[in-house]
Amino acid sequence: MLNLPVLLHLVTWPSCLVLRAGDWGFGSQMVHLLHALTHAPNLVWDYQASPYTCCSSCGSEHSWLTLFNSSTPVRTLDQPAGRRCVTMGVGEVVRWNRQSNSRSAAPARLCSALRKVWLFSNHVNATIQHELETFARLDRPRVVLQVRGGDKTTGVSAEAEMYTFDNLASLAPHASGGTCIILGDDARLADALAPLAQRALGCRVVSRIEPGSAHNQSLFNTQSSLTRCLSTRKLLTDIELIAAADATAGLAMSNVYRLGILRRFCAGRYSPKNTVDWQSRDPLREASFPF
Repeated sequence: MLNLPVLLHLVTWPSCLVLRAGDWGFGSQMVHLLHALTHAPNLVWDYQASPYTCCSSCGSEHSWLTLFNSSTPVRTLDQPAGRRCVTMGVGEVVRWNRQSNSRSAAPARLCSALRKVWLFSNHVNATIQHELETFARLDRPRVVLQVRGGDKTTGVSAEAEMYTFDNLASLAPHASGGTCIILGDDARLADALAPLAQRALGCRVVSRIEPGSAHNQSLFNTQSSLTRCLSTRKLLTDIELIAAADATAGLAMSNVYRLGILRRFCAGRYSPKNTVDWQSRDPLREASFPF
């Protein structure tokens, strides 16, 4: 097997790539995986190091296959017979893009990559479908509001800059009088957003965020397998709720929100009128997608 540093001088992506997951955020790793899939025709997804797992019997492939169905061209562990594959960590995808002068993939190409991997296992799919059925019974318009805090922010000044929530009103002409669902990873931000959403959109607010919670990746990595499994299912459900909403607002620098926006686009639900980035007063148009 060839190592990445030996091949960094090449200007094209490898025909066979082994991509290793790391112990950092799920959303970021998925976004990098999708970008790699748009370039590498044969990709092996080594997910063993990821903390985002659901352990049944904890076999060697448990951490990916208990969340998603195995699908081509993404495989786990086994390399294609007779091929010499380049191995890189998922975080090195950005560096490879720079070295190969690759442009960011267009959303349509990312949709093709997403369809290859975004296939939930039966158990996870049942959980998500139950949540979506509950979501569908809420009064419309159903507006999903995502907050990303915790270790994404450093101090009060950074949070104030990221989360003024001033552009909530831009959703009002299209998304008033229904239900606002707050999701994400920071209870303090959710508490601050709830009354603002009620005033701006006249909606009933429902929060999916545990009281007192704020995501910390290092702490998450040390938690029990069961805790991490439940958190992973909740995160996947949050992405699907963003995709299914009538309108949504969130932090475009959050990879979880990026995945939700991409799911909306791929499902034909995306419109600049119903998609807001907390950090921008301009509509989140396809040309400025944060991918």
